[in-house]
Amino acid sequence: MKTIRTFFFIPMYVIAMQVFAQNVQFSANTKAFLLEAGELSALKSNVAVVASGLSQFYPVMTIGGQNYIGALLKVLPDIDRKGLENLGVMINTQAGDIWSVKIPVVAMEGMKAIKGLEYVEVDGRISQRLDNATTESKVKLVQAGTGVKQKCLGDGVVIGIVDNGFDYTHPMFYDTTGTKLRILGAWEQNDTTGPKPEGYKYGTEIIGTQALLSRKSSDNSESHGSHVAGIAGGSGYLTPGARYRGVAPDADLIFVDYKDASSCITDGINYVFQQAAKLGKPAVANLSLGSHIGPHDGTSLMDQAIDNLVGQGRIVTGAAGNEGDTPLHLSYSFSGDTIRTFVAFENKNPLSNTGRIDQWGSPNSDFSMGISISDSNGTFKASSPFYKASDNPNVKNFIMMGGDSLNYTVTGTGSNAQNQKPNLLATVTRLKKNYVVTLILSSANAQLNVWNDGLGDGAGLSDELDGVKKPGYKAGDVICTVGEIGGTSKKIISVGAYTTKDTYKNMKGQNIPSNDPLNQLASFSSRGPTVDGRTKPEITAPGELLVSSVNSSDTSYNANRKNTVMMVEKGGSKWYFAAMQGTSMATPMTAGIIALMLEANPKLGPERVKQILQENARTDAFTGTIPPGGSNIWGWGKIDAQKSVQKAFDVLDVAWLGNSGISAYPNPTNGIVNLKNNSSGSLSAAISVRNLSGVNVKEAFNYWNAGEVYRLDLSGLPEGMYIIILTGSNDLKATMKVQLCR
Repeated sequence: MKTIRTFFFIPMYVIAMQVFAQNVQFSANTKAFLLEAGELSALKSNVAVVASGLSQFYPVMTIGGQNYIGALLKVLPDIDRKGLENLGVMINTQAGDIWSVKIPVVAMEGMKAIKGLEYVEVDGRISQRLDNATTESKVKLVQAGTGVKQKCLGDGVVIGIVDNGFDYTHPMFYDTTGTKLRILGAWEQNDTTGPKPEGYKYGTEIIGTQALLSRKSSDNSESHGSHVAGIAGGSGYLTPGARYRGVAPDADLIFVDYKDASSCITDGINYVFQQAAKLGKPAVANLSLGSHIGPHDGTSLMDQAIDNLVGQGRIVTGAAGNEGDTPLHLSYSFSGDTIRTFVAFENKNPLSNTGRIDQWGSPNSDFSMGISISDSNGTFKASSPFYKASDNPNVKNFIMMGGDSLNYTVTGTGSNAQNQKPNLLATVTRLKKNYVVTLILSSANAQLNVWNDGLGDGAGLSDELDGVKKPGYKAGDVICTVGEIGGTSKKIISVGAYTTKDTYKNMKGQNIPSNDPLNQLASFSSRGPTVDGRTKPEITAPGELLVSSVNSSDTSYNANRKNTVMMVEKGGSKWYFAAMQGTSMATPMTAGIIALMLEANPKLGPERVKQILQENARTDAFTGTIPPGGSNIWGWGKIDAQKSVQKAFDVLDVAWLGNSGISAYPNPTNGIVNLKNNSSGSLSAAISVRNLSGVNVKEAFNYWNAGEVYRLDLSGLPEGMYIIILTGSNDLKATMKVQLCR
């Protein structure tokens, strides 16, 4: 970074932040961010040092020599947009009353004075939620046209993947003949060189086959996005017998290499939907991502943004999470008592174990928390003061123990503006591995929910020390382990995982077993319900040991890696396939199936998609009988592509033009009618469109190869009923009525 700029203003606003303007509420996470930024600025740290110091929990972006933090804002109708712009705030997505922005770190204090601003939630880091599957879920039957009105491969549908590590050159992202790259474009949010996508103030957009192939990949150290995209829409090109073909191999693809933050994910979803809309196509956006910072009740700004962005032909799928076997959640109803729980750490860095514990009370209640440390035998050594949510704490402190210390931050609010719940967020850094950390909780009447997010992958809460239960301590549980983003929005399709492959052979000839029995729920698959009582996930899909594409620029994948299964090559280039597991894999399976449903019926909205998936889910001896309200382990059962796609056809019928072999959909339509040749041969025909008065209002001619689609554009015509007439060779004459409505 060539430009060095010292922060002079942060110390003033850190002091000022002790009292927040009544009309603007800063979330506990936002207050914690300001404490960390303030400490760094007090040391006169430069831009690079501040960004690095915040990077563990906050994805700061440096643009033009200045640090920005992404945020989601809840705005009122009289929001002072000009005031935001005067502070240097970059406004990106406007999803109703939820706005995604980038805020200069030095401008945070000024946010308090913005008229019409209700709530500010800065970005925390989001974690990824990491060929039998397509047979098990009956995808292959749909691709072959068996048991459905016509075969579906995702034609005319956009699949957007918001993730990291895309290989733009991988054969999986070509069509099945290897002649056409199906990636419409990519947005690399972390790259600041530009050009930026229209309407956004950051990142680099790559459009066009040559530009994408020249770019090669979005990240040379990550493969998650390539694997996810291959499951949802890989063509199987170059693999023997198209062995690793994805669910929707004819779908168009859009890749968003995201900055791991809520505001960037919001922008990514919006970008996918905007690009699809320009083409008049429906879209499904896939989020194999999550976190456990948030209320888990659908009221977070990220959840509200997703609910505002989805709609007819705009669907979002999300990973339920991979914490179903981690007791990271604790729920307790207080009646004037005090409880304790041991806090586990992820131990990614044994010299400085850090974790975050998010605590939410019931509406209009109050609670207090404290932290104590003990030696490895459980002998008490020292503790913090108690912090009450109603005091709106904003504290960074430490506990001394001999020559060492436990550092902690506690921030919160007595009544969150989105749900009227008290909330405390604690960040704890334990410097010595043999110290034991205890969370102490007390309340007169709160129903409290606690999540130990760890460093993003979750860590346990326990009532035991060295296998011995301790009086007064409470253990965590595995209920309500669905993550924020993928598992808590009201309109997202949340996906759990089950096992469809219990062993695979890698390139070294080794047989690698799965951790779970065949056909069983994956042990890691997160469970519901949400705190507000909604059943989650909606559906389960194959997610354990799925083989798919990985990034050829990611050198960690080679023939010697344990989970590398196959390599293909062409023109001197090599690409690998690997086995992975997680709800990260089950989610694109579902996204691909929804793409097939949208091909059958482009007008489906999220509520209808949920209903179809739920009503047509499979149950068996492994799921057991699932009640009408669903199961918080299996959802409504195992996904069934065949029944779901057929139902999508039935919801909005596909019309057939006589016995011509041509189908027309959707009907009704808001502008585009797809005329598809479903026969095994080619045909040609003149196309005439007439209004009910018999007047020709549009004419065209088309030659179809088998399976090809002609997009008949009626968007310039008035609403009403029209007659489509096809006249061709071999005495072909077929008609149908189409309703045009908007």
